[in-house]
Amino acid sequence: MSGLATVRAVQAALPDGGLFHEKEWRIAPRPFEISPEFREELDKLGYRLVLFLKACDQLYRLSAKGRQPQWVADLLDAGKPPELVAFQRDHGLAGDIPRVIRPDLVLTAEGYTIAEIDSVPGGIGLTAWLNKTYSDLGHNVLGGADGMLDGFARILPGGDILISEEAATYRPEMNWLAGQLNASFASSGHWRVLDATPRTDWQPQLYRFFELFDLAQVPATEALQQNIREKSHHITPPSSPHSKRSFGSRFFGSSPWRIFGVASWESARFWPSKNPSPTRGSSTPPRYPVMPFCPASKRTHGPKLATSVRRNATLFSKSVAFPKKPGVQEA
Repeated sequence: MSGLATVRAVQAALPDGGLFHEKEWRIAPRPFEISPEFREELDKLGYRLVLFLKACDQLYRLSAKGRQPQWVADLLDAGKPPELVAFQRDHGLAGDIPRVIRPDLVLTAEGYTIAEIDSVPGGIGLTAWLNKTYSDLGHNVLGGADGMLDGFARILPGGDILISEEAATYRPEMNWLAGQLNASFASSGHWRVLDATPRTDWQPQLYRFFELFDLAQVPATEALQQNIREKSHHITPPSSPHSKRSFGSRFFGSSPWRIFGVASWESARFWPSKNPSPTRGSSTPPRYPVMPFCPASKRTHGPKLATSVRRNATLFSKSVAFPKKPGVQEA
């Protein structure tokens, strides 16, 4: 099939309701090609990021209790509403990490960097549709035709997807996703896409498709938090702003992280070093927010990698503002 014919076939396969509200994009004649080595790295990346987020959560909570340097919790709590900070420190949320993790990768000549880790990503339905569409046209795509659908069904085996007004652009793709899940995984549960407004018939499993900075504008916030306290519902991602996006990477490479984080990852062989000897130092906050960059061909010991990242990494950060009161959001 020619490239033009592929583009026309992909365009013809678009759902009637589209995938994003009032959005358009260019269509590629074939999927983006990656090397076998990069595919192997991607296969490992999800597990590594789970370990990273678990370590970040534990380090934050130990810092909040005074068992790790206080500046870690102070840095991650900065600018957050006090009531949200108090809620995330509730014991019931300890160790609860997002079930959806999307790293934003920036490809470079030497490998890749991670700009941020997003737990409320747009594009879940879009990616599932792209995989299915290009697979049906004969392309070998990562994850296969149903990889995204199967993955979402496993992390949310039936439940309600709650969408705020601010996130309404993504409702069409979530409607398509829920329809596909109900058609293909009916034995696992039932999925609904709902407005983020209070209801008495929520299913026990909930997927939060709105940002925490938008809580003041979400009518269901109080009811959701009450249900979580009562443990009648589980919501993912959890209401834990300290794990939001690139915030945890602000202290990657600092002395507390090299002492605590490298030891945590070593138990699962994240680092190839068998006997890491992290440099002990003061509790001085790091200067830069960074994420680790580890090309497949240049593995090194944890402490050396942390130092190398601080010295050489291209830096990315993304600010998130929490409004001081409903209806007011700072830039």
